[in-house]
Amino acid sequence: MFEVQDKIAASAFHHVEDLLIGLYGRWQDEHQFEDIHDYAIPICKALQGFKEVNCVRMTKKPFGFKFTILELEYTVFKKRNQFLMTRKIVEQGSNA
Repeated sequence: MFEVQDKIAASAFHHVEDLLIGLYGRWQDEHQFEDIHDYAIPICKALQGFKEVNCVRMTKKPFGFKFTILELEYTVFKKRNQFLMTRKIVEQGSNA
């Protein structure tokens, strides 16, 4: 049912995975001094080629980011020694 969106999301995730690893390392060192929302800037730049991807926003705990593709919200997050991605349907009228 959501194969197209999931394929785009997986491609976007893999496109920024190395960047995300670097940002996570930086966050570990600088989280007391830096605003987590500033970390969305390089991710947004890297995802500019994915016109379907919207609403990149960072999360602190767990470290990661969220984005939407149509009615789906994807969350990429750090768990143990890897980054994972989940998906949920966003209800109409809610802020993703």
